Amino acid sequence: MVSNLPNESLQHIFSYIKDTNTLYSIIQVNHTWCENGIKFLWKNPFKNSYENPHRNNLHLINRTKILPILIPNLKRDNIITSDTLFYYHCFITHLDFDNLFRIVLTFFERNKQDIKCATEFMEQFRPGTSSLFVCSQNENSKLKQILTVISIILTILANGSANIKWLKIELKNDDIKKLLHNKENNEDDPDGISLSSDIIRDTVTKIEEYLIANLKLDKTKILFMNLEYLECGQLSFKLPTLEILSNVCKNLKVIKIDERYFQIIQRPLISLIKNQYNLEEIRIAGIFNNPLNPNYEEIMYGIISSLKSVSHSIKKIEICGLIIINDETFSFLCKCKKLEILKLEDSYISSKNFEWIALAELPKLCSLEIVNVSSNEEIVKITNPIRVISQNKIILKNLVELVIENIFIENHNLLEVIGENCRNLVNFFTIITADNDISSLFTILKNNLKLKDLRLTLPTLYFSNVNTGFIIELAKSLPRTVNSIYLSNLINSVNEYKEFLENCKVDELIYFMINFSPINDISNIDECEEFVKRWTEEKRKMMLDFYKQEDDCCKVYVLWGY
Repeated sequence: MVSNLPNESLQHIFSYIKDTNTLYSIIQVNHTWCENGIKFLWKNPFKNSYENPHRNNLHLINRTKILPILIPNLKRDNIITSDTLFYYHCFITHLDFDNLFRIVLTFFERNKQDIKCATEFMEQFRPGTSSLFVCSQNENSKLKQILTVISIILTILANGSANIKWLKIELKNDDIKKLLHNKENNEDDPDGISLSSDIIRDTVTKIEEYLIANLKLDKTKILFMNLEYLECGQLSFKLPTLEILSNVCKNLKVIKIDERYFQIIQRPLISLIKNQYNLEEIRIAGIFNNPLNPNYEEIMYGIISSLKSVSHSIKKIEICGLIIINDETFSFLCKCKKLEILKLEDSYISSKNFEWIALAELPKLCSLEIVNVSSNEEIVKITNPIRVISQNKIILKNLVELVIENIFIENHNLLEVIGENCRNLVNFFTIITADNDISSLFTILKNNLKLKDLRLTLPTLYFSNVNTGFIIELAKSLPRTVNSIYLSNLINSVNEYKEFLENCKVDELIYFMINFSPINDISNIDECEEFVKRWTEEKRKMMLDFYKQEDDCCKVYVLWGY
């Protein structure tokens, strides 16, 4: 019987369960299951509602119930006691400041009519108690309460034996607007949309001051000594945070940084990267159209080239929204023998840096994504700079995912080179820019019999270059393993849609999405639904979802079960 399994086995099983409702059911089975499952339920009490995004509001309301459970664990004498069955705070390993702020904000929104409840809740924490931080009395009352509660939670975690391994620091504009919103005082702007950026920035600055005051304390620093995951969004306070964490954290496995002005955080970010022993994943994201700092080229070279210090351990590199001008920036890649995933998106990458990628062996690279990337204008007129990577057989032989979607760089003979060198693709996404791409596309399909996910786009820029008459032959040539198909601007009519599906002989089609070409007037899109229903019955499949959109760009989306 499962109930007789040893504790170690139960905990091993429970560790794989991520659904909150399932974990909540587990702790109600019996005392043994409760003892072994409770730490997984409380591992991440401040998480976002990824499980069901359509019920996010209900999720936040439910999460506010966490606060009255946590707060009684903080006592005046600084000794943790509890009237509850467990020391729940000791189980917490994930701290999502973004959602924590939202949960506390929602708590006060839900209780704003019950002044007595809110007052009693706050009166437990007077100056002189064990709270690490007390808000100044002249702050906005609501902001003061929210920040005090957050400070209290950090105090509880610091005073206890919590071991934070996952930290996300971010704020959303919508949450700040919700905090500042006051309908009674702002009748001309009932939704608070016109709140000036200065007001929002001032509020963020105040929140930053409170958070940093907590992070600077030795007790709080101890919380993050074993941190493995760090994420800082754009509307966050990175400079002081990175300065503190770069001296505390040595075992980060993941760093994700979104920033507008890298000149501000260059020094502490480089320090943070260089101080890690086993960094495995990094995301560095900026704003591509942001005005460039005069020293931008030097700044980005310094940050990205610092990855040389973690080249022995790095497995995933993601660069988004950056301009990589210095031709030596990617030279460190030759040392990244463990790199498995490389993603370049919404960026400018000099052609020389593509050559550095091609020169690197990268024997473990299994996923390569190059999306909306531009390069030297004089180069892209005559060749595709990504082609040099596709000629590296060591890189391509192990690729299972290849995403090459760069609208403003013509393929030239890029697909031909991919067809010659790729044999193990499971996911393949690309654009069609000319008729000579079509034969190469069929070669890719023929040589990659394990293919499951195919996405093809004909950008409007290349409509005049491509004859889409090949589309039915494409349906007949798909590897039988394909279960997901996305075609954009390649199907011109509802009849073509029907014919493609009828000729699609794959074993288990699960996902099928079509963006009809905008150059045709699709007036009978309703026929797609009728046809799909008949086709589904004939194939004895189960349709889970059907969606159609009729506007400037007609779309049809179908999802089937196994």
